[in-house]
Amino acid sequence: MDVLTDPDMALLDQVFATPTVIRVSPGPARRLFGDLYSPEMVMIGLQLSPEATPT
Repeated sequence: MDVLTDPDMALLDQVFATPTVIRVSPGPARRLFGDLYSPEMVMIGLQLSPEATPT
């Protein structure tokens, strides 16, 4: 979603900072915001890689 063109949707999704990435499935939902420069760190933060499995 683009918060500039659809601010109501941003409020519904509780997006209060940009940039924000939300992974909703598989649950539980995970949110990252701020510096998304490193794709590897984003993948780990969203638990989308083998290295991101919780211990």
